[in-house]
Amino acid sequence: MADIGKAFSATWKKAAMIAVAWGVIASILGYIPIINAVSLLITVPMAFIVPIAVGYLVNQGKVEMGNAAITGGVAGFVYGVFAGIIGIVFAIINIVLGVGAAGALGSAQGAGSAAAGGIVGIILAVVIGLPVGIVLSIVLAAIGGIIYAATKK
Repeated sequence: MADIGKAFSATWKKAAMIAVAWGVIASILGYIPIINAVSLLITVPMAFIVPIAVGYLVNQGKVEMGNAAITGGVAGFVYGVFAGIIGIVFAIINIVLGVGAAGALGSAQGAGSAAAGGIVGIILAVVIGLPVGIVLSIVLAAIGGIIYAATKK
């Protein structure tokens, strides 16, 4: 079987770069009015496709299916952590912008409720969303590794 430490050191940079790039693109698309609704048609399927691609792309050469799955899973873990962090950073930015907009309109109650709702959302994202996203990324990237090994035989 694959050495997880080796798999991590060989894959983490590529997985992290893909997570950051895709996270920034998807988050920025979410801030553009009208485009954000249309972009859901792209970003939702890509949330499943990108981790599979990560698992595929981090494998190199001819590898056994089990090793490719482990390498993909390790890369999926890294991808999930970095994608989650990017999502949380942009959620915080969204809260700040929402509170600022409510405050600029002279609504102290609106600013307060936006801040409170945003904080609850961030807590839920960290407690529920981040672990679920990481597990899903591990599974999908492992599938990507299996696909890689199957296509390289």
